[in-house]
Amino acid sequence: MKLRSYQFAEIVVYDSVTANRNATVASLHSLGFRNVHLASSFDSLSKMTEQVSPDLLLLEAMGSEGNVCQFIQSIRQGAIGENPFKVIIGTTWRRDGEIVTQVLNAGADDLIARPFSTGVLAERIKHQIERRKNFVVTAEYVGPDRRREPGRTDFESFEAPNSLQIRTDPTLTAEEAEHKVARTVRVGRTTLNQEKMRRAAYHLCVQWRLLETRMPGKREFAEMLNRIESLNIDISRRAWESQETALHGHCQAIESALDTIRTMTMFGKSHGHGIADIGPPLLLLGDAALSLSRNFSPNISLSSQLNELDAVVARMDRLIAIAS
Repeated sequence: MKLRSYQFAEIVVYDSVTANRNATVASLHSLGFRNVHLASSFDSLSKMTEQVSPDLLLLEAMGSEGNVCQFIQSIRQGAIGENPFKVIIGTTWRRDGEIVTQVLNAGADDLIARPFSTGVLAERIKHQIERRKNFVVTAEYVGPDRRREPGRTDFESFEAPNSLQIRTDPTLTAEEAEHKVARTVRVGRTTLNQEKMRRAAYHLCVQWRLLETRMPGKREFAEMLNRIESLNIDISRRAWESQETALHGHCQAIESALDTIRTMTMFGKSHGHGIADIGPPLLLLGDAALSLSRNFSPNISLSSQLNELDAVVARMDRLIAIAS
């Protein structure tokens, strides 16, 4: 096994308690880490993560579980910083299963219970360098693959870029490591964006198909419009980042159809009369959504696409009926 050199790795430690931060820094320094940055608040953590682009984040979760989990999810989704694949290890004084589930389900690589020794921290970091889990991308989750059934094929895992591994590789100079990190992260973000766009486009189609069966002007109808808009914004952002210019026309058509549908429904409600026929813009919305989705599944026919969507919608409606 390679003898690692930690001096070039960038580390950010978040903990609101000064004594805890100092103890963590002391352990990191004793292991050979030199570029250790401290954050005592979420504002400073966000700014530092953007500025430093750390290879490893050590985040204390106790007392701010919700904020920490949201922060981890934002990183994994690519909304904070250039590298959504950075190693993230949570720390906590709590020892119950709930916080373990929360932090790991947010996309963290590991969670260490305090108080921990320098030796324990060293082993956990070494594990993430040498034996890190592959990543998976689903509609709601990006992070280490923790499926109990490795043989499942509902979504593929892939080897995520590991900048901590690259920067601690003794065979690479600092400049070589920097170039390799940039290259692998760029490729990894492309993989992430493609999979997120594919899944978002599919769910957008499902929401459109559900929308066709709902009453315009009702709360549920408006909520579905909002979900479609949110999915479309995410696809548009990722398409812009990946320079997938062909997708922008579909996203713009969806946005235009949404604006028309909202205008027609709001006009009818505000003037106290029935809502005009939204069939035409709803059809335009569907055409754009289906065309967008087929960019990621070019071999599927329109009829097969609609049949699959109708089956999904039927299942969802049955579950809703049971729940009510």
